[in-house]
Amino acid sequence: MVIKVERIEIAGINVHDVAAAEKKFSELFGIEFLSAVMFTEAEIVHIPPKTGEKAEDPRTITQPTRISIDTKGYFELVESHEDSSRDRMRNIHFKVPDIDEAIAEMQSHGVRLVANVLVGTMREAVFEADDLFGLRICLVEYSEPSLIEALVAKTPDSAVRRTGGTVS
Repeated sequence: MVIKVERIEIAGINVHDVAAAEKKFSELFGIEFLSAVMFTEAEIVHIPPKTGEKAEDPRTITQPTRISIDTKGYFELVESHEDSSRDRMRNIHFKVPDIDEAIAEMQSHGVRLVANVLVGTMREAVFEADDLFGLRICLVEYSEPSLIEALVAKTPDSAVRRTGGTVS
């Protein structure tokens, strides 16, 4: 079986200065970002894997992290907490219609599940980069109009701010 992918959702980039990255990408592409501090334990529901091995990930996604996602769905800017992970490609998100089916398919090919979480109303499965030629693949499923809207669906409006260029 092949995983059904609706689209490549976003490319995640670790950055040491989220504000500078927002400014640069806004100037270059005329995009607007929504920014929030995400991933506190209160905002994440960990979903135990149904099958397969859960790998330990030293780049935990559960520490409070400042993120910005552009409203067109091109870039996710993730504040880097470690010098070794600054300013580099972090991950690619694929939107899938059935995340449980996609997780099972990834695991059937020997790709280890690192995390399976619900943030806001978005479900995300993160897979081990070492099993995918150094690239962390994230599968997401949500019903809101955009990924950022799903992420902040349960976050008070005061925690989200808009920055950058214009949305066309």
